[in-house]
Amino acid sequence: MKIKTFKIGGIYPNDNKITSEVPIVRLPDPKQAEVMLLQHIGSPSQCIVKVGEHVEFEQLLAEDSSFVSACVHAPISGVIKSIERKRNSQGYYVESITIVSESEDDAINYSNVNPRTRTQAEVDSLTAKEII
Repeated sequence: MKIKTFKIGGIYPNDNKITSEVPIVRLPDPKQAEVMLLQHIGSPSQCIVKVGEHVEFEQLLAEDSSFVSACVHAPISGVIKSIERKRNSQGYYVESITIVSESEDDAINYSNVNPRTRTQAEVDSLTAKEII
């Protein structure tokens, strides 16, 4: 029996699941990504990139536009193919950025991604801009 780590609830799958013995593997980087500029409640983000521009992984694509809004960053490196209104999962038309990875140079360099976890004191000391 596993030790329960949640105070209430939580999911504790059995060890006999069909993937319990399957190793975790890194999937290949996607060749294209659709990034919706309304992924949250509130106002849509304001796009700050242009079609044809090359963007890097985690580069800012859209800035928050009001008090209740959020910044949006690039999930992959590549070239902006289009910026147009597309249907989101709720059926609404929202502005969307299409990024296409065109070469091996656009592959995500995971060595630059900092997986370091922070202590609660470190998180509490961050400013709003540092968090964003």
